[in-house]
Amino acid sequence: MGSLRRLQVHSHSRIGLGRCRPQDICRTHVAPRAIAKDVLTSYYDNYNEKRIDKVLELFDDDVEYQDLIYQDAFKGKQELEAYFKKIGELVPKDIRFVVDDITEGDENKCGVLWHVEIESEKEGMVELPFSRGVSFYRLNDQGRIIFARDIVESPFKPGESSLGGITAVAPLIRKLGRRANPSNISTPDGKNLLQAGLMLAFATGYIGVVLLSDLPPGSPAYMTDPKDLERILHESYNFFYVNMFMGDWFGLNIVPNVAEHPVDEGLFNFINAWSLMFLPLWIDDPKGKSLPFWGKRFPAWVGTMFLTNVFLPFYMVLRLIPDLYLEENDTKNEQEVPDALQDGQGGRLAIGILSTTVALVSMAWIAVGRPEYSAADRLDFFMTSFSSNRVFWAFCLDAVLYSVWQFWILSDLKAPIYQRVTPLFGMAAWLLGTQNKSAK
Repeated sequence: MGSLRRLQVHSHSRIGLGRCRPQDICRTHVAPRAIAKDVLTSYYDNYNEKRIDKVLELFDDDVEYQDLIYQDAFKGKQELEAYFKKIGELVPKDIRFVVDDITEGDENKCGVLWHVEIESEKEGMVELPFSRGVSFYRLNDQGRIIFARDIVESPFKPGESSLGGITAVAPLIRKLGRRANPSNISTPDGKNLLQAGLMLAFATGYIGVVLLSDLPPGSPAYMTDPKDLERILHESYNFFYVNMFMGDWFGLNIVPNVAEHPVDEGLFNFINAWSLMFLPLWIDDPKGKSLPFWGKRFPAWVGTMFLTNVFLPFYMVLRLIPDLYLEENDTKNEQEVPDALQDGQGGRLAIGILSTTVALVSMAWIAVGRPEYSAADRLDFFMTSFSSNRVFWAFCLDAVLYSVWQFWILSDLKAPIYQRVTPLFGMAAWLLGTQNKSAK
């Protein structure tokens, strides 16, 4: 029965529910073709008197009982008995249901309006706030309850705003159909939708906290120090150390080659090497395969290369609900992936080798690059930047989150456990491993 409903009903109901006598219809023996009203009258009276065994006799063995404050229905008399007993343990003993109105004349169906009362110290039985409810029951041909649904009054009164909420979610429901129903959350589609909702909340929270709030170290994005922007620009000029090596080896610099702290340069390029490998990973991702490559996956990857986790979590949302973007049996998205990036092609090998090389160089660069910096200088820079610089702090957070996304997607790809749990290099091993398998 509803949240308050498992509570119990007043024996002096407004339709005259008195104490049962043996000759009355409220006895629990249900004659064939009993009028539904009589059965429900007996039900409420027995429930108020805590005669749960008598209450259960009124239900069919295959009953389905829907109490809409619970996600799932109670199916079968065994589940229903456990439900009633749990309610009896949780609610006060002086709770009673009062039937305000009940439908008449139908042998198999009955609707009931009710509210809940509790005994006060000075005024006797008084109505419990937010306790009004309505129930519908269906009986089988043997006069036993085969279906029940309880709806109890909500303490929240959103008024017209609830209508606006319906308007807001209507497009999503049109796309998802039955899968949008939270009651399907235990199904694979339902679990995906729940994960997508949580992931969307995380992605929004990431932007709100990391970019816009004062919670992490340093200044929010809209107050970034111009010196930090200049530093990021210099490191972008030296993306994957190309500009530096071109100048050192060939004396050629297309853009200015400005040295920054090696710890900062190494972290910047390490994260970008990791970002690069997400492109082939997303191509093989079984939950992302059906997303348009040029329309969804590639733009998300480009955004990730520039702004890391500002974009990547939104891909994690999209991969969980790909049917939003597809017609059934649409194979166009696989066909539009460039040949060079297909399984077994040279583009994947190049990405795997390049990313691994840059990551290894970056780790060495952090440790020994620009020898004018001592080990103490490097450690001090790391600690100071992590505690005071928002951009540096965000890159460190990116490494943690990338490890989570790597584990999640590689798990869906059924990759070996060492590839899932080894940050960056596990992804590189997966990428080079799939290349070798394809070559064989």
